[in-house]
Amino acid sequence: MDFNKSSKPGLFDVIRKAFKDVADQAQHVRIRHDKIEAYAKSLKPLLKEEVFDQAHHFIGSPEQTAAFVLILDSINFGGTFKKDLVKEGFALRDSSLYFTMAAKLKEIFENEGGISAAKLATIKTQDCAALFGLTSGPVASKIADLYARSLRELGEFIDSKHGGRFAGVLDSAENSVEKLVGELSDLKSFNDISDYKGIRVPLLKRAQITAADLHLAFEHLGRQLFNDIDKLTTFPDNAVAHVLHEDGLLEYSKDLQKKIEDGIELKAGSEEEIEIRACAGHAVELIRSLRPDLNSMNIDHVLWLRSHEPDYLVRNHHKAMTMFY
Repeated sequence: MDFNKSSKPGLFDVIRKAFKDVADQAQHVRIRHDKIEAYAKSLKPLLKEEVFDQAHHFIGSPEQTAAFVLILDSINFGGTFKKDLVKEGFALRDSSLYFTMAAKLKEIFENEGGISAAKLATIKTQDCAALFGLTSGPVASKIADLYARSLRELGEFIDSKHGGRFAGVLDSAENSVEKLVGELSDLKSFNDISDYKGIRVPLLKRAQITAADLHLAFEHLGRQLFNDIDKLTTFPDNAVAHVLHEDGLLEYSKDLQKKIEDGIELKAGSEEEIEIRACAGHAVELIRSLRPDLNSMNIDHVLWLRSHEPDYLVRNHHKAMTMFY
């Protein structure tokens, strides 16, 4: 079954069904259904300026804005190892690897006008380390290498499929978030699909969050990119799951909880790792069913920003070395 064709209908229905299928069979993670209703009522929507702020993000011409978002979300992973990066001498901004990288990329766009697709297509690991101030430590070196791979793939994709124009990705989407996510998920670094007990589970975190970020960025330019933005699911990663666990909506098995508390890395694509992400995704959908004023993207933003509050930074979230989040 092919989830990666942009013309395929029902992509997000497939993702939501995968969330539920995993949650129904999960052995390491349990959703506390009895707490969903009260939690849903307690959530307060964010203001637009709280979500895609201009303190960390660059807004320029349509081409520059598309380039900034696509490049940023091509390296929007590695946050599960932010404590390890700090130990290796890397300075975080606002307790977030994402905010740190966004701010560094913003400076590049402000000072140099951006980075061309052709340059991305030949970028090397040491170039990424220098651009983003990563150290030579083992974790930073691994992440720099993964960043370089992802950026090279993006550069080659923009050059070969869109004539070097980042905004060409938006043109081909034809106002459909489903088409955009489908096209991005054809890229290996965005192809976030796992096997769970014989079930194919497409989570597509970075493809979806890229679409969401493009939508939010272009709102600053007074342009609505997509007519189906409400189709997006949550963007299943470590942060949203961590908040839902700390708030009591997700329960972990004793063994999984100990691994997380001890900072033991989970294998990407393992049953435990998929269950954490998919159960968080299904919990968000349950919340959404009780809050017609919020879509899944809105709920994700509330929970993700909450993950940077001091109370949520005290305890470990799960770690997995992956390009997908």
